[in-house]
Amino acid sequence: MNEHGLNCLKDLKKKLLGSNYIDDENNPIKNILMAKDKQYYQDKKGIGINSDYCRGYRGHIENYRVVDEVFKHLTDNKSIEHTDVLHSFWHTYKALMQLERPDLFRPSGSLKKGNVISLEKPDKTNPPEIDNRFPPHASDKYSVIHKKYIEYYQYYFPEYLPNEVPEKYTWINFLLYNNDKFSEVYDKYPKLNDFAKLTHSIGNIIVVPKGFNTGRGANDYGDFALKSLKIFLESFNAWEDYVTKFHLEPFLEGDFPISLWTGHLDGKAGSLPKNKIEIEEFLENVTSSIEEREKILLKKVKDSFLEIEKQRRTDF
Repeated sequence: MNEHGLNCLKDLKKKLLGSNYIDDENNPIKNILMAKDKQYYQDKKGIGINSDYCRGYRGHIENYRVVDEVFKHLTDNKSIEHTDVLHSFWHTYKALMQLERPDLFRPSGSLKKGNVISLEKPDKTNPPEIDNRFPPHASDKYSVIHKKYIEYYQYYFPEYLPNEVPEKYTWINFLLYNNDKFSEVYDKYPKLNDFAKLTHSIGNIIVVPKGFNTGRGANDYGDFALKSLKIFLESFNAWEDYVTKFHLEPFLEGDFPISLWTGHLDGKAGSLPKNKIEIEEFLENVTSSIEEREKILLKKVKDSFLEIEKQRRTDF
């Protein structure tokens, strides 16, 4: 692994986006939004010995060969079959945008078929509750903005749309187009930029059992994921070894996953943060844990390569 490979492990979007990656402190949100849209990808296509990936779909950067190299150093070069990004950026970002801009993302009204009533601005004193059903959306099924939202923005917020709205205008298009306008929102959460970079750090990628990614479903909060893994692995006394081998201690308090905000692990797995305090607590916990684990893993990799290089020189 060369110096460029090691540098990419701090934010694998550098590899995914290539020359589209914006390498400054003011645009990590823009980078992570571009990572949601294939048109910005500049890594190698296809699967094979010359591609960037060892398995999975393009854009799932936890499946990069460079990631496998790291984990093979922790497993005596054994094959790694399944990996996953532990802490998702999107769900908390979605809740944050709904919280700070209810006028854009929590309008009153319905999108149900047969309901012809237009969307309206929410009641400032009592807006609808933060919820997954509201935008912004990133999943394939809901990625294109519903025509009622387009009409809503054209009437109330025309400055948030281009002069000519493409036929299939996505929420990612909308967020990227208005990225500069949202800087006032982002600035309220100093750790948000850090998390945007750290989301695709080696410190936020874990080795998981077969079927874990699918079984996890829409629950992208890592404390619940680790809680499920703990229950599963303890059933055959493998939890402690798993934690030690893959250096997951920064995500734990004692032997149990750290709750990402107060009371989160006591609630429902798919619940979103509901207020600024919960979002700030999440960002503090998640960034500090990922940073700590990233340092551990990068040191392990560097030490390993130095040892290999030393051995080569000795053999020569």
